[in-house]
Amino acid sequence: MPYIGPAPADSIVDSAGITSGAVDLAHMSSESVDEDNLYISNSGSNGQFLSKQSGDSGGLTWAAAGDPASADGESLGTASLEWSDLYLADGGVIYFGNDQDVTLTHDPDDGLLLNETLAVGDGTSSLPSLTNVGDLHTGLFFPSNDQMGFSTGGTERHRFNGAQVHFNDTENGNLSAGLSISQAGNDNEIFALKSSDVAHGCTADTETDTFMQISKIVPASGGTKITGYSEGTKGLLLRGQCTTANTAKSTSADAPVVLRGVKKSSTSNAVMGSDENVVMIEGCTAGPGFIFDAEGSMHSNASNAVYDAYDDAQLVRTIDQSLSTKGLIASKFDEFVQYSHEDLADAGLVGRDDDGTPNGYVNWMHLAKLHNGAIWQQHEKHENLLNAVYELAAEAVGKDKADDILDRHAIKPVSGTKLLN
Repeated sequence: MPYIGPAPADSIVDSAGITSGAVDLAHMSSESVDEDNLYISNSGSNGQFLSKQSGDSGGLTWAAAGDPASADGESLGTASLEWSDLYLADGGVIYFGNDQDVTLTHDPDDGLLLNETLAVGDGTSSLPSLTNVGDLHTGLFFPSNDQMGFSTGGTERHRFNGAQVHFNDTENGNLSAGLSISQAGNDNEIFALKSSDVAHGCTADTETDTFMQISKIVPASGGTKITGYSEGTKGLLLRGQCTTANTAKSTSADAPVVLRGVKKSSTSNAVMGSDENVVMIEGCTAGPGFIFDAEGSMHSNASNAVYDAYDDAQLVRTIDQSLSTKGLIASKFDEFVQYSHEDLADAGLVGRDDDGTPNGYVNWMHLAKLHNGAIWQQHEKHENLLNAVYELAAEAVGKDKADDILDRHAIKPVSGTKLLN
């Protein structure tokens, strides 16, 4: 049997001196090949493998499977020899850094948990940095420092820029902090508020749970239309709440709610000119009900009422008698007034409460018509009285003398220069 063991000091054993097939398990005596005879430098433990020692000593060393020889000393795979798959058990952790301060942990219920900041590239609107594997054109990207954008279908839809929030828009030079919305070329609602409590049924205008929406007045030229929807009697309430009240009735007056109309002047604005309309109140189809112009004059076609069937002066007096709380001085002619508060309501000069009782809400347009009628009725009475007095004067002093009296007092009857033919 050939000798296997340390070479004698005065001879060298190499492959040429060993007969082919002479060294195999059957020809090796027990313990003839051990760590000492193989020049293994350390004692191993279960699961370790033999690794070449550093340098050119030719010896071996036991090493733990997969551990590098020093910190940051090995790579897992190479640029051309990659591992195919990595399998970790439930709860597996990947540690990063010399002090393992960053970890990526698998949670069977929540997925992968990163304990530190995740930094990604900027991305673009067409290829966002954070996206979905099934839709690479929708997600989050970073267009510039301190900005964050959201895109869908490869198009930017929203952007957060410092204290600014942009929807379907990217910049607004007149916005320091707030919300900017672009409707692009669309002409329907640009802003809507909804509630599951609301179901007004006005679905020809909006969805039934929308209680307020903003849109353009004219699709091609703009203007703002604010519409409130309700199942009740009020659709829109405009409310201003101030801290300090103002009682001035002059050009220095102020109020919690102010309606102001201006017109374009170059790139800015200017006050409305003389007789130009500032505010208008209208119904849905009847056109303007009230128009207020730059001088503060009110114009209305809201009332066609006439009161020729009444004694208009008595109706005017009835309003004072029914509604005045102070300052009314009684007259001996008051006993001849034939109307009441109920008659005022029947004539549409005042309103009624829900139970039908006449109240103090005066219809000022009807009242203006009543005043017109009262003036005309008084004019008719004056003309009739003038005719009667002229007839008496003509019979008493003659027609020529009666005409002289009229001329002296500059009395001109409505029928012309002559009262009698």
